[in-house]
Amino acid sequence: MKILMYITEKVLKEVEEKYGKPRIIELAFEMKEDEFRIMRESMRNNRAHDITFIIEKGDLIAVIRKSSHPPGVYRIPSGGVELGEDLETGLQREAFEETGLKIEILNYLLRVEACFTFNNLHQKWRSHVFRTKWVSGKLAPHDHEEIEEARWVTLDELCGEIREKMLESDSGGLHYRVALTDAAVEELLRSRSTAFS
Repeated sequence: MKILMYITEKVLKEVEEKYGKPRIIELAFEMKEDEFRIMRESMRNNRAHDITFIIEKGDLIAVIRKSSHPPGVYRIPSGGVELGEDLETGLQREAFEETGLKIEILNYLLRVEACFTFNNLHQKWRSHVFRTKWVSGKLAPHDHEEIEEARWVTLDELCGEIREKMLESDSGGLHYRVALTDAAVEELLRSRSTAFS
């Protein structure tokens, strides 16, 4: 099944030339009926992707809490590129909407080819994960309908208590985000070590 999306192979090639080739992994997760429905509803105009961004400010990383998340659950922000919008503009817009921050894109870390299922229904999805850094702004979401809160955390918190809280949930979508974050952090650490060698 071909994934229809706004981020074409031509766009990906240009992004890879500018920000590096990402590691590519495949993941599959079962979702509950309501999460599968919400994901499908987000696919207006055949959108089947998200851009996920690790925003660094020194040793801190920005995380968000969506109003739909269980209490105490945070994750790294993500969003979608709009029809007719280039990837970099979409990433900058989503970062500002979800966190209130202006960012600089550093590296294209990870591409996840995902398959979500509910009963006998299947949906292909692609997540693009970028390493970014804070340039300016105060951490305060502008999209108050979707984002309840944003805060700075350490990498240890992200990989420790935040990860555990997400795994306590019965949400296939949050379990997907844990696997995505685990792989992204691995690439982030590799990217950091390469920058200093």
